[in-house]
Amino acid sequence: MSAGLRPGRHGLDDLEPDVGKLNRMTKNSKEPQQPQQTEPRDYSFLQTMRAVAWGMLGVRKGKGHSEDFSRLNPLHLILAGLLATLVFVLVLIGAARWFIGYFTH
Repeated sequence: MSAGLRPGRHGLDDLEPDVGKLNRMTKNSKEPQQPQQTEPRDYSFLQTMRAVAWGMLGVRKGKGHSEDFSRLNPLHLILAGLLATLVFVLVLIGAARWFIGYFTH
């Protein structure tokens, strides 16, 4: 038998507090969680477009970002993201054609 271990328990006394913590964690995870109270998602489509534009530029403050995230309508956000991506690609294509035309003549 190794030093420091008591006969019969085999050193399990040290594990009892940890087992208690795990039991409490398991019990807490099984309880149904209350839905969080959030503000209504009341941004209009134009406000959503503005939030998407700021997001594409990457110059949004943390507070503004969290406010936008809590108030944006998911459907508006998806549509605004697709529209912004389409406009971005069309601008890139237009710029590429202009540069090619400018340098080839």
